[in-house]
Amino acid sequence: MKFYLGIHVAAWSYRISVPYMLSVRLVLKRKKLLKGNDWLLDSGGFSELKLHGCYKISEDEYIECIKHLKPNYAFCQDWMCERQILKRTGKEVEEHQELTIKSYTSLRKKSYRILPVLQGYTPDDYINHIKMYKKHKVNLNQLFGLGSVCKRSRTEIPEIIIPRIRSFAPEIKIHAFGLKITAFKKPVIVNNLYSADSMAWSYDGRFNYGALRRTNSLAHALIWRNKVLKEINKNYYYKLDIINNRSK
Repeated sequence: MKFYLGIHVAAWSYRISVPYMLSVRLVLKRKKLLKGNDWLLDSGGFSELKLHGCYKISEDEYIECIKHLKPNYAFCQDWMCERQILKRTGKEVEEHQELTIKSYTSLRKKSYRILPVLQGYTPDDYINHIKMYKKHKVNLNQLFGLGSVCKRSRTEIPEIIIPRIRSFAPEIKIHAFGLKITAFKKPVIVNNLYSADSMAWSYDGRFNYGALRRTNSLAHALIWRNKVLKEINKNYYYKLDIINNRSK
């Protein structure tokens, strides 16, 4: 699987040579291009919905930013399904799922770079969302973002949801948003993902090192990224290794 380092300083793109991901909220009005030919753009949905209960960044603004900065791909303006976000918007899970599909189908007409996102809260929610995408005749054989798991990635939730999705729709390639390093320690997660991103290095810098300056340290971010890659490499094809060992 592929790992994208989440960054929150656009200028860092000139100092790194690794795949990265950043939020459109950081670069919406940016005129200077970003460096690197392997990066993803996030819609900034969690912050938008948490702050405003809706997207203040319009579709046209989002598309203009995409056309200007030219990320490899950009995820649609999805609607998260965490309880706090549902409370903020006053809507139900299914409404958020419909709005996510509406965003994808509308934005995709304007840019081939747009990717869909699966949303839900329970495992059944995610399966129902796949069925909804099918109903709208969306091609499942592509990369889908997996929303509403980053705040729960220290629990068993991702290791239940991710294999369930892969079992129901194996053609879907899953990109998981914002996983903690604990999630990369679990073979069942690593082996069922196509890619993932995380900015958990910032949390690690604040709470494990007790120095505020480390929160914004690129050096710390890259050190933390190496830790993630070690966990991915250690757990990737874990099941295959077990089979091989048993056959010896």
